[in-house]
Amino acid sequence: MPDNHYGCVRCGRQREPSGGPTVRREARPHSQPSADEAAISLDDLKNDPEFQAEVKKRRLAYDQGHQVLADALAKQHAILVRYRNGVADSPADQRDYRNTVASVREAIDDLFTTALDLVKISGDSDAAQYLVTVIKHRLEHSYYDVETAEASARLIDGGGSMLYLFTAAARSAVCSGQFDVARRVYEAMSEEQFEEIDRRFMFQMDEIEERFLREQQLREAEAKTDVLPRVKLKTSEGDIIVELFINEAPSTVANFLNLVEDGFYDGVDFHQVIDNLLALTGDPSGVGDG
Repeated sequence: MPDNHYGCVRCGRQREPSGGPTVRREARPHSQPSADEAAISLDDLKNDPEFQAEVKKRRLAYDQGHQVLADALAKQHAILVRYRNGVADSPADQRDYRNTVASVREAIDDLFTTALDLVKISGDSDAAQYLVTVIKHRLEHSYYDVETAEASARLIDGGGSMLYLFTAAARSAVCSGQFDVARRVYEAMSEEQFEEIDRRFMFQMDEIEERFLREQQLREAEAKTDVLPRVKLKTSEGDIIVELFINEAPSTVANFLNLVEDGFYDGVDFHQVIDNLLALTGDPSGVGDG
């Protein structure tokens, strides 16, 4: 499908997938091409040399990304085997393994981007299956972003009826500020298919949108000066970049930065994690009482 087509859940045209959430059908706007016109247009694209070259280019990028991921996974496995056999267990080996894990994560995300780029114009089945696999993994680990929202929407538009595609699309749309998309997706699902977080999102959607817009305004204002301090949290689950609004909370930010510079948080665990709600850290005792 062409790059500028983002999926039925974006444009408001909805369908009823078999075995999936019940989706309300709506009349197609007159500006939309008929099925015959769309088929002719797609055939013309397939026969266009520039289009064929672009598909080939994106397929090559996907294949190369796939090989990078395979190499990174092979290296990670080799280090893990050496560690389990007692051959590689020094601090340097542990750092090498952590770096390799980070490389694998980066390769997975990079391949997701190239797979999405390929699916946008060709509907490539291999790339689409990779998107499905990663979207399911991201949903299980509460990983929601713009690309996840778009990929889920495109797969739904292409015929995907799995519930987790709708759930990932809706939650990712909320987290990336695409509230109209989130509302459409949730409306396409029955309430029985909602988990607690989805019920909260639906009930608080207007309030979440208002807060999101306020934060975007703050970000735009602060970006003009570009003086916001940032702190990187390196965790076993990946890195987190924290941007601190020093103008809104100067004392709190200053205290936090002092603790960071003193190494107070180094090696401190997240003593409580509740999926889709919170992750608490900062207590050296590890129990939340400190």
